[in-house]
Amino acid sequence: IFEELSASIFQGLFALTMFRNSVNSSDFNILLCGLFCWSCFHWIYQHRSDLIVQVPNLGVIYHVKMASATLLITFIDLSILLYCFEHLTEHGVDLHFYFLYNISILFVGFMFNLTKYVLNLLEMFKPNEWHDKSLYLFYAELVQDLLKVIVLCSYFYMVTISFGLPLYLIRDCIFSFASLIKKIKQLLNFHKTMRDLQNRYPDATPDELASGDRVCIICRENMDTAKRLSCGHLFHFNCLRRWIERHNVCPTCRQPL
Repeated sequence: IFEELSASIFQGLFALTMFRNSVNSSDFNILLCGLFCWSCFHWIYQHRSDLIVQVPNLGVIYHVKMASATLLITFIDLSILLYCFEHLTEHGVDLHFYFLYNISILFVGFMFNLTKYVLNLLEMFKPNEWHDKSLYLFYAELVQDLLKVIVLCSYFYMVTISFGLPLYLIRDCIFSFASLIKKIKQLLNFHKTMRDLQNRYPDATPDELASGDRVCIICRENMDTAKRLSCGHLFHFNCLRRWIERHNVCPTCRQPL
């Protein structure tokens, strides 16, 4: 949290040079301190939402707190966004636009963390392992990156035409676009590999299962049915599908799929 707060303060100081005409406004200090405090609350929510997969048997109180925090963050975020948007339409681009941008980024991240928490919560009620969860999480990450790029580009464009080129945002733009492009490439490779997995890689025969190691190296459980890769290694189909969502090589020999 301290590292993220330091980066946020550093970016805020640069933003002040762009919006210097509205720095002397009476509510500036309150807005800036409130933004940093509210950002910390968002980051705490992110870490708390991850506890559901890290700590077993959290109990009802944890979920009640998460539900309360979710309602509070949703209400306050939407209220701030509405206030800043109304101010923007009445007075044009000023320091409030900086707060609109930051709260929008925080809200996008909050919606992703909420989606991740809900998926993990649903998995707890599944009688068997939920094989599609990781794919839903991947799509949620892709949507998050796409929305962040849209918000960042909109902010970058409006600031550029109003005040000049915001050099401090170029690094964020590069990393955001790189992350989005990487996710899209992973998605395309995943669908291509899934088609290959169904068509190119045959099911292992009973003799192949009997002659080799029946333990799937991904989940460490015995295999009754398996897929055989071109390198000859055998894996559960669902285990292999989850693996290639993140990697495009054989889990054993690292040969490209």
